Amino acid sequence: MTETDFWWLAPDEAKKYKFVYVKHHEPNSDRDPLSVPQYHSVDESGNLSKDMKRYFVDFLNEWKKRCKNANVFRSLSLYVDEASTETLLGPFVVDIDREEYVQGKGYVQDLDDALKSTRRVVEYLRRRYRVNESDLRVLFTGHKGFNFVVGPKT
Repeated sequence: MTETDFWWLAPDEAKKYKFVYVKHHEPNSDRDPLSVPQYHSVDESGNLSKDMKRYFVDFLNEWKKRCKNANVFRSLSLYVDEASTETLLGPFVVDIDREEYVQGKGYVQDLDDALKSTRRVVEYLRRRYRVNESDLRVLFTGHKGFNFVVGPKT
C-alpha cells in the first residue's frame, strides 16, 4: 500500500479495505474536461481500457508507471474486495486552481492567488471544524494550484 495515498487509514482499516478504482486521462482543458477519453483499467493485451475494474491498492504504483504519472487518480472509496458493496469513503479532497484568460497571452496561472485561497480554506477548517494538522495534507499540484486533503476521521 502506498503510504502517501493512504496516510489517513488506521492499520485495521488498511487490512480490510484493499481495493480501489483507478482513472487516467490525457491533458485536457478545464473548459471541456470530458473532451478526452477516460481510462479505468488495463485490458488483456496490456492496453489502457475504459472498462471499470477494481484493483488492489498496490496496483496504484503500476498504474502511475503505465500512465507516466500524469493525470492519474484513484477512487475516494476503498472496497473490501472486487465485488462487495462494503466501502470506506476516503478523505475529503479539494482542488484549488487559479487561472484567467489574458488577451494575447491565453490562460495565465496565478499561483499566489491559489495559495492565498488555500491558506484561507485551511485556516477556516482549523478554526470552524477544529481540523488538526495531522488530519490535513496540502499538496502543490505542479501546475496552477493546490490540493488539500482532510482525513475522514476529523
